[in-house]
Formats: sequence, structure tokens, C-alpha cells
Amino acid sequence: MTFVSLEQSGFGQPNKVSQSITVKQDADYDVRVLRQPQSGKFNWLSFQLFVRFSDIALVLLGACLASLIRFDTLAISDPHIALVMIAVMALLLSSEVLKLYGERQIVSSFRSSMKWIAAWSIAMTVVLGFLFFTKSGAEYSRLWVFYWFVGALILVVPARVAFARWCRRLVVDGSMGEYIALVGTPENVWIARRALDDKVQLGMVIMDKRHHPGTIEAEMELALADVDRVILAVDHCDDARVRTWLDLCRRRCLHLVLAPSLTPELLDYEPHQIGGLPVWRLSTKPLSDSALLIKRVEDLVLGSLLTLAVAPLLLLIALAIKVESRGPVLFRQMRHGFNNSTFTVYKFRSMEHAEETSGNVVQASRADPRVTRVGWFLRRSSLDELPQLFNVLKGEMSLVGPRPHAVPHNHLYGKQIEDYFRRHRLKPGITGWAQVNALRGETRSIDKMRARVEHDLYYIDNWSLALDLRILLRTVTVMVHPTAY
Repeated sequence: MTFVSLEQSGFGQPNKVSQSITVKQDADYDVRVLRQPQSGKFNWLSFQLFVRFSDIALVLLGACLASLIRFDTLAISDPHIALVMIAVMALLLSSEVLKLYGERQIVSSFRSSMKWIAAWSIAMTVVLGFLFFTKSGAEYSRLWVFYWFVGALILVVPARVAFARWCRRLVVDGSMGEYIALVGTPENVWIARRALDDKVQLGMVIMDKRHHPGTIEAEMELALADVDRVILAVDHCDDARVRTWLDLCRRRCLHLVLAPSLTPELLDYEPHQIGGLPVWRLSTKPLSDSALLIKRVEDLVLGSLLTLAVAPLLLLIALAIKVESRGPVLFRQMRHGFNNSTFTVYKFRSMEHAEETSGNVVQASRADPRVTRVGWFLRRSSLDELPQLFNVLKGEMSLVGPRPHAVPHNHLYGKQIEDYFRRHRLKPGITGWAQVNALRGETRSIDKMRARVEHDLYYIDNWSLALDLRILLRTVTVMVHPTAY
């Protein structure tokens, strides 16, 4: 059996030309070299130490430059040396807490910079706390401390970005990091390769095609001579294959990790641990508890302000409705809300008053004869939705979220559109992502409703406070819309 090139294996473009080495003649293994091992590789621990010392050196340089600006000398005065020592010790401790020198932090320009800024801010907070509690602020120059804080940021953050780029280049070139082999049955190898992050630079792939796994021959051990870590992708019940590779890795003092068998569908879900037991999250709440709290505070604060701001307008609209036609000012209808629970939604009545026939809700259409003159204006300007601010304050709705549909419509479309009821994983909203993207009004086709659902699910999966504020601002520009009738 020979090594094959990447063009033949389908694993991407090779970094080096693959070599052909006979491993086994009976085709029990298919060994594919993705990149050649590098000699004289950078040691990861040495790189981490280099970054640590660089950070400290640049912080000290910042202190010297602050002295030059403040006192016209590069030398740090004796009183300020104590502050430098306190800050450096606090920086080292906060760096450990924030895992500032972990692999994921160092290779990411953004994460590395943000975490360092956080660690440096903590260190300076400790310095300021020392000055406050010792009542020694008069002995030190606060302007010097400010220059030092800003100067260190200016020096270290660009250096961190440069280190991250350099580190990524070394990893891609194979000059730093582990030389990893992915081993397993052909099907499991392909699935595991798809699941691996792009940052993982595999060195080789070994497809173990043995029908009756036994002892691994010495020739295969030679193929692993330069490997630092083995990822074993096999079925969880394939004990014999696991045992043979475990014995080999123990003999060669190799790191061995087991990637349990996965179906391609499971790759779209997040691995997790419960009490040390590896599991996969197949379904979860769309927002964390803290995110739900933020969204509720947003609804209460902005909802209260909006209600107070439009209170005079609410009274004028109520009076106009009462003068034009008989019937209640508010229209009430049962809608599905969070977790498919039902609630009563409030709207200004825009049609002639009539008892709703159970199970037969007709959507409003263009030139609908049931719409009153005041109602036409309210619908056209979307002002008929304003009473839903009270639903928001009651906690039944949110300012932003999937629009609540009538209960019969939910039953109808829930049978025709996959994941339709996932819309109800968040509270319904007065406005939403679908509404500001021209997906409002009557849905005459199943395709239009499907597009609305897709936008609702996008909002649920990508929620953020910034997205909510963006939707609220865009809502102002689309309140008057041709499809609002």
C-alpha cells in the first residue's frame, strides 16, 4: 500500500509533495499524507513565553515613555516603580484568570486584543485601588498613570495582532503545533474530517480497513514516527480496533484521543458534557437566561417610554374609532405566544364590529369592505398595533419578535411548513425581522409564509440587543407600507 497525494484523496491542497512509502501489501491500510512534518519546529511553550515577556517588556516601555512625556526623562522615578510592580503582578494574575496565553487566545487577533485590554484594565484598576485605599494619590502623578495606561494599549494591541498573524502562519506552515494523524475506518474518518475545525492542520490520514483488527505491524509504527497526536475515529463498539491503536500509542508515548462515531447529521449540533458524560445538544433554549433578562429589561424600559410618549395619540385614536362606528375600541383575539401558549392580543378595531366565527379567521386583504375609514388609516400607518404595548408590559409579547398569528392559521401552516412552530420559542413581537424585510400583510401563498418563517427563525438564531435596536429603527421607516392593509 502506498501513500497517495491530496489531489487523489480529496482532502484539499497539499503543503508539500507527498512521498510514496510502502506500508502494507494487502491493502489493510490507506495512508494519506496531507503535509510533511517539519524539522526544527517552534515549540509552543517557547512561543507562549515569548509572548508573555513581550507583553511585560512593552508595558515597561510604556511606563518609560509615560515618564518621558510627563517628566522629560525615560527613567521611572522611585515612587512610580512600586506602581509598575503592582501593575505587572496584577496583569500576570488577571492574564491567568482570563487564559490570555491559551492557544485559542493567541491565534485570534480580536480575542487576543480584547482579552489583553481586559487584563490591563483590571491591572490598572488594582493600581488605582492601591492609591485610593493607601491615601497616597498625592505622591504619584495621575497624569503619568493615564499616559502609561494609554501608551501600553498603543504598544501591546498592535503587537498582539502581529503575534496572532505570525502564529497562524507558523501553524499553517507546519512550523509550530502538533503533527496530527487522523485514524479510523474510512466512513468515520470522512465524517470526523468534516467536523474538524479549519485551524486543525492534519498531518496524515490513516484509513484502517482491517476486517479483523489484531496487532498493528511494525511497518505502521514507522509511518507514525513524526506524529505527536492521534485522533481515533471508530465506532464505539469496535473495541478490538480501539485496543490495537491504544497499545501502539502507548508503546510510542503518543497522545491518543477518541472521536466517537457520529452521523453526518450530528455534526450540525454542539458537543457538551453533563457530569463528565459526553453528549450532543440536539435542542436547547434559543436564548440564555441572561439574554432573556436583557430582552425583558429592554421591553420594560423602552415599552414604558413608548407607552408614555404615545398616550395622547392612543386617546385620539380611541375617540376617532368611537365616533365613526359602533363597537368596542379594542379588537381582541387569541394568538399563540411563547411555547405555544395562548394569550389575548390587543389591537385598535379597524373593521366593522362583528362576532368572530370560531375556527374561521379571514385575513384582511386589499380593498377589504370590512375595513372602516379610520381603520384604513390605522392599518396603512400600522398604528392599529399600538395597544400591543400593553401586551409587552404584561410580559405576553416583546417589542421585537416573530409576529403572532391567529390560532387557526398556526394550525394550518404548522402542517405545511417544517419548523413552523419554532417561531414560538421566543415571545411574539410588535415588529420583527420579517416585517422590516417586506414580509408583512396578507400571505396569499405558502411560499410567502415560508419566507416569513425563515426570517423569524433567523432572528431567533441570531438574536442580539443590537439586532433588536436595528429592527426598531427600521420599523419607523416601514410603518407606512403598501402591504399594510
